[in-house]
Amino acid sequence: MNLRYKILKDYKLIILKLLFFIFVCSCENSTPKEKFVKNSPYEIFFNQLKINKLTDTILVQNRTKIFGCGTAYVMYEDELNKNGLIKFYEKYGTILDNSDFLNVFAKNNNVKILWIERGNEGELFQLEDSILHKNKNLEKRLIAEKAFLSFDDSPKTLDSLNLTVVINFRNLNKTILKSFDLSKRQNNWKIDKQNEQEIKSDL
Repeated sequence: MNLRYKILKDYKLIILKLLFFIFVCSCENSTPKEKFVKNSPYEIFFNQLKINKLTDTILVQNRTKIFGCGTAYVMYEDELNKNGLIKFYEKYGTILDNSDFLNVFAKNNNVKILWIERGNEGELFQLEDSILHKNKNLEKRLIAEKAFLSFDDSPKTLDSLNLTVVINFRNLNKTILKSFDLSKRQNNWKIDKQNEQEIKSDL
């Protein structure tokens, strides 16, 4: 009886490990693809986005929620599929997909972008560049001194969306949230409204 129980227990453990491996692989493979779409809302956004008092180097979260992982990601993807807004991402990608737009933002704000890996459930906060990550003293100093930005895109319809950027100034103990509503009219995207407020930091 004990042998049978042990075999069953080992079998369950193997199944659990296999499921975990499949889950991790599916998360690793959910990286965004570069999108080049004419008249993209992200092009308008990054061309006009100016942020005051940024450090010379900024840290930017490397994934948006649609390319996250875990429970929150699954729930968000289900919601997108139910209301048909997954088509928005299929057409335009996400806010961080296009390196050309991000380069325009970096040039306009005179900054260099270093990517931050937050992990599948936000359990990490480390530099994505493996060489910089190995230099623990440098990594610790950069994270303490440089402004950290995270971007979020939330389509409301196929022709309107809300974009937000959270800017955490750790060295000033201050966090700013900038929110932008965009819409497409006559096949052109425009920023309709923008708002800025100081918020409580979650870092």
